[in-house]
Amino acid sequence: MNEITIDKDIPIPQNITSRQGRTKYPFRIMEVGDSFLIPCDKKDRKRVTSTISSTIARFKLELKHEYTRACVDGGVRIWRVK
Repeated sequence: MNEITIDKDIPIPQNITSRQGRTKYPFRIMEVGDSFLIPCDKKDRKRVTSTISSTIARFKLELKHEYTRACVDGGVRIWRVK
């Protein structure tokens, strides 16, 4: 069996660290009652809903806010509810 070698002082590539702690969605600046739409076709709604559900779960833990989502005409809408 091959052993895994631990390397030290290997810099993290910029494209990885540039997204750390950031998102393209405005969860951090939303106030209760605010919402935003993620535009998508009906065929893409399942994928978008799955992706946004995991993102919502992460921000619920991080920010202690609550969000809800719904499929609407034109895409998926997310609201901050608490």
